[in-house]
Amino acid sequence: MYYRYKVVNKKRGFRKTIVAIVLIGAVLFLGYRYRHHLQFWKYSGNKLEQQVAKARSIKDGGRRLEELEGISEDIDRYKLSNLTDSDAYLLSGKVHYLVGESHMGGSFSDLVINDRTADIAPLAERELFIAMRDIRKAASLTGSGKVGMEYSLILAKASFYTRYLTPAEIKSIVSEAGNPEDIADIDDVRFFSMILMLNKEEDRSIRLLTERKGAVTGLQGKLFLASSEKSAKRYTNAIIHYSEVLKETGDDRIRKLVHLNMGEIYFNQSLFQESLTHFISAGEIDKGDLNVKIWMGKNYNALGDKEKAKSIWNEVLLADKTNKEAKRLLGVL
Repeated sequence: MYYRYKVVNKKRGFRKTIVAIVLIGAVLFLGYRYRHHLQFWKYSGNKLEQQVAKARSIKDGGRRLEELEGISEDIDRYKLSNLTDSDAYLLSGKVHYLVGESHMGGSFSDLVINDRTADIAPLAERELFIAMRDIRKAASLTGSGKVGMEYSLILAKASFYTRYLTPAEIKSIVSEAGNPEDIADIDDVRFFSMILMLNKEEDRSIRLLTERKGAVTGLQGKLFLASSEKSAKRYTNAIIHYSEVLKETGDDRIRKLVHLNMGEIYFNQSLFQESLTHFISAGEIDKGDLNVKIWMGKNYNALGDKEKAKSIWNEVLLADKTNKEAKRLLGVL
């Protein structure tokens, strides 16, 4: 009797083990099958959008970049689990663009004002290309091929910074997304005005800026308008706007920036004495700026004082033996 009792217990234990294994397998299968739903709390589009908005509000550039990079990793995982979800690719494109913009160190307006739109670091360029790829992927998944104005502007700006598309192609991206007059963000308004400028639509570009409330107000707005006028070679208007900024600010950084731009404008007009005056003023604000010294030398050279120009460029080389521009200029004297 004892032997038979033990045998029955062994069978029951075996059955329990099999049942447990089956249940565990079923849980694992269902967990994998419905993993998107189980993890939705962690990787939901709404939650990620909220995290992006929160990260964008961080004023410290280093912290903002760190937060955005962490979010981009979450979104990349979310995207891999939602390969046919256009919204996942749109969100990915948006965040990778913001990471790239953070690597560039400023908004579009900042980069234009400081003449740095072509100064794109490799890390920024890589993120911008990911943004373009993902937004184009999203467009292919929508069926209509359209992604709306917000994401079209992101695609357009990334294409502009990377020089991936021509100004005409970039203009088409924005125009086909909707009415450019309805663009809400001031920085985006300024961006499209620059694209119009590059497409030789200078009047429409300036009109868009001046008619949009907030686009040319404040020091940043006036500096952007002056930079746009300078890009369009509307030098008289640019000088008027830069002069207004000089009257309104005591910030040495801004004053130096204005003197540099006005110096370049006068140089381009062959008004070398006026140009030299502005570069001397910029040099008084920042005595260590070698680029200012190079421009001063160019003006002295243009005014016929080649010895003074040579002396200044030699000063530049003394401070920076690798300065290619100073070497080039001394080589043509």
